[in-house]
Amino acid sequence: MELPRCIICNGPAMKALFNESPLEFFFLDQKIYNPNGLVPEGYKVLPLCDNCYPLLKKGQSFIKAHLNFVISPKGGGPRLSFWLIPNVGDPAKANRTFIGIESGDLKFRDLTSLCEELELAQELLSNDISDDPDIAQSLLTFNVLFYNVDRNGKMRILGSSEGIYPSRLKELSNISRELAKKYPYFLMKPNKIRFSFPLLIDFWKRGKGSGWQKDLAELLAKIFIGSRVEESYIYSILIEHLRASVIGSEVRRGQSELKEISTQTLKAMLIVEYLQMSNVLNQSISGQHLGITYLNHPMVDELRKFLNSHTSFIKSGTQRALCCVGVAFGIALVEQERSIGSTSLWSRLNRLQLDVERMNQLFPLVVDKLRQYKIRHYDDLIAYIAANELSNLDLEEAKRINNDLLNLTFAVGLGEGYIIASKKWEKET
Repeated sequence: MELPRCIICNGPAMKALFNESPLEFFFLDQKIYNPNGLVPEGYKVLPLCDNCYPLLKKGQSFIKAHLNFVISPKGGGPRLSFWLIPNVGDPAKANRTFIGIESGDLKFRDLTSLCEELELAQELLSNDISDDPDIAQSLLTFNVLFYNVDRNGKMRILGSSEGIYPSRLKELSNISRELAKKYPYFLMKPNKIRFSFPLLIDFWKRGKGSGWQKDLAELLAKIFIGSRVEESYIYSILIEHLRASVIGSEVRRGQSELKEISTQTLKAMLIVEYLQMSNVLNQSISGQHLGITYLNHPMVDELRKFLNSHTSFIKSGTQRALCCVGVAFGIALVEQERSIGSTSLWSRLNRLQLDVERMNQLFPLVVDKLRQYKIRHYDDLIAYIAANELSNLDLEEAKRINNDLLNLTFAVGLGEGYIIASKKWEKET
């Protein structure tokens, strides 16, 4: 019977069970994992030779120390982790380069600093080999291995992907910074929102199970390699999270709940824009907004600035119109509670399971309610929305747009409406 061959060098493998697991996620603690259920033959599952075994252990130690990343949700809870595993075409140069890293010349502290250090590693690897940037870049790529840690403290694999270039990691890091610069008001009080991978956990985590971790790992893998993601999938995850916020608020129905929903809608839009800037979502524009009149009013200015700042998400005149309906309805929610202490309008949200006809009917309702409460502060804003934005609502186009996206767009407007009304009352007081 032929002896097992080492899976790395194809030389004769060791004939004894490992003193220590060669990989964090490799287990032989149950007979089902062993050939014929015999523990002494467990080495055949992952045959390694005497030379490759210690090298594999050393490489794993290096990755754990320098290329191990943990995505922790804000406030604690289940985490998602991943390794970035270097894949280098020139072993001799790789050895010199990564020895320098291990000795402390380079430090991989987080994904941002990693991108900076990779530029130096890439330069060291490509020196005297080629002036072609494409060839030089191919000398260093990464595989990603996603995992979590179970209740017994054991590493469980969730997924993997390969072909991640240092330039892509740097691009992702830069996009996050660009997004923060583009929308500085996200970083101001009371929101203090910015994009980061932990933000994704807030939306992907659901229930007490761990299935969400695998789903999020698949999304992150596509982000790392620049692969396309179905827009409908992203919108369904985001709107599901927002609907849960609305359902939870139906019992309480107050300003604090509306404030939380507003914050969540801003986060959802930030996620969409990050994915679009990362070329993971399609960025096709399905229409253009055509204004009729422009009223010079601070609230109108604020709304226009908001809409024009997010054209990568609010792409068409139809989306802008439905977002503005959400703005008006958010204002009405605030004013109804302040004026008569009622929260009956919450029931009209239908748990954010609205069709376009139902959304369209909400705007006349808002106008009637504001008149009923004798509130005139928003007359110019409401007039602007009616003349400039709702006139671009195309019901036929709306039927071709993903309904989760329409509900998400309306919810984003709902949050902005809360912010506009809250600012107005802050000035009054």
